[in-house]
Amino acid sequence: MLAKNTKQKIENEQTSLRLIMALLVFPHLFQYPNNPMLSYRHAFHAGNHADVLKHFVLMQTLAYYAQKDKPFWYIDTHAGAGMYSLDTGFAAQNAEYETGIAKLWLADDLPPELANYVGYIKSLNQPSNPKAAKLNLYPGSPICAKALMREDDKIRLFELHPNDFDILRENFRGETRQTKIDKDRKSVV
Repeated sequence: MLAKNTKQKIENEQTSLRLIMALLVFPHLFQYPNNPMLSYRHAFHAGNHADVLKHFVLMQTLAYYAQKDKPFWYIDTHAGAGMYSLDTGFAAQNAEYETGIAKLWLADDLPPELANYVGYIKSLNQPSNPKAAKLNLYPGSPICAKALMREDDKIRLFELHPNDFDILRENFRGETRQTKIDKDRKSVV
């Protein structure tokens, strides 16, 4: 009898763990079914310290994947708008980028990998002369990923917020790689 109760207890714990993992990995499945639009707008936080860390690690990871011959997928279930203006709009309201990318922008003693990342951000702001660039644009994960994707790699982007979805599509207009942008993340499950 004890073995049967222990087995049931383990199965219940495993079920609970699966539910918790599902909540963490697929939170949109557990949100309000009649109103799936989120109020979160990434633009308020664009370029802050956490964003910089996330994008730096993302670009390092994708650069590592690109060393292999086989193509890979980049899938972003919360893509946002893709590119953010730091001097106008939502990002300018809280100016969180001042404690993130703005500090690195001015640094001249960065490790080589981080200096390359900041150089990439500068090239987006002043493509013809990154050294004279003024910080006014910051890329989101989709644009960072796009920079490292090869011809055979594929991009799949999802964004629920209708305004950000439209901006994201505009930011990827004319993309020649295999890129698909959609609102419905449920098709990934």
